[in-house]
Amino acid sequence: MKFNPIPLNVGLIDSLTIYLPLDKIQVIDERLISEYQVYYPETGQIIEDLNPPKPILIKDNGINFRFNRVVFPPNIIKKETTELIRLTLTSKMLFGRYFEGINIDNLQMIVDYINTRQIIRFDLDTALNSICNDIDICINYNLDFEPYKQSLQYLKKMVKASKQHEVTLYPRKETFKNDKNYGIEFSNRDSAKIGSPFCKFYNKTEELLTNSADFYNKYLFPQLRYGLSIDNIIRKEITIKNNAVKQNLRKKKLVNPENQLSTLNDILSISQTELTTICNVQLKYYYEKKQFSVSTDLSPTDKIISYYMHKLVELGADKLTLQEPLTLFDCKVQKALSKKKILNLIDITFDTEYLTKQLEQNSITNQFIKMQNLW
Repeated sequence: MKFNPIPLNVGLIDSLTIYLPLDKIQVIDERLISEYQVYYPETGQIIEDLNPPKPILIKDNGINFRFNRVVFPPNIIKKETTELIRLTLTSKMLFGRYFEGINIDNLQMIVDYINTRQIIRFDLDTALNSICNDIDICINYNLDFEPYKQSLQYLKKMVKASKQHEVTLYPRKETFKNDKNYGIEFSNRDSAKIGSPFCKFYNKTEELLTNSADFYNKYLFPQLRYGLSIDNIIRKEITIKNNAVKQNLRKKKLVNPENQLSTLNDILSISQTELTTICNVQLKYYYEKKQFSVSTDLSPTDKIISYYMHKLVELGADKLTLQEPLTLFDCKVQKALSKKKILNLIDITFDTEYLTKQLEQNSITNQFIKMQNLW
């Protein structure tokens, strides 16, 4: 048996919801579409009123999902109501290949699994042509807990004032022990919108070992002996909730403009590079745009030096690093004059608040934050 490695630092589809037209599938379990009456066995009473069908829930070794019937009202394109079955596909339906995320190459495996539940039966083409919404995209990182925790504290601190109320660190109160269930949420799934998109960071290792223990023990734990490691896995997750968000992605050319992002086939046609970009740009709404400008009064040479100072700080340099060229001077006078010039250029190149924030980040923590492409 081989293990399935965890893709790191790239966008993957974790889950999505599809709407299968009722006339394109076979319903095996009639409870899904049939009205029902309430019966009280103790009294023998039957309530004559008919109730709409209830969703059918599946719980299978930590793979939890449900089928439910929905009705779309008439619209400009379709003059009649449309009955559909709403179904959420998750990467857990890939079992030991969970960390692959949902893609065009493994979709058949998910369709086959759902068909084995004997609720409905449908084929791959029906799935690909179905309407698709509520797409969760994730990126997995490998990061020790303490740098991860510090990164989230910095991310929270740097959120612009007008958005602070939309961002929450959890747990809100820390216990005396080191609580590994540490994360941050930007907005929330239900009220998220284009200007305040939902984004969440959480400790995936801890989540698997606690909330998803049944799934982990059956499908992932057996792979540990062959080389799989889930240590220090941190996950970032965002949601493409509806058509408004989809059209915003197309407008900003974060995906191929020809991709309508309507059907499951459209969603699975998004490249991995595009998925990564989509997942990263969501946070930009919560941070001030970083400004870089060079004083017009500087000489051409000083403008170049100012530019490279800025780039060095982005790469992790601190104030002392920017002064390291002074060690090249033996003459005390030249060294003093050059130091004065460097410090003057630092003041011109960086405003105090920005420089302070950047220098705080220049560590392992900073590397993680840079991967979020905030600026």
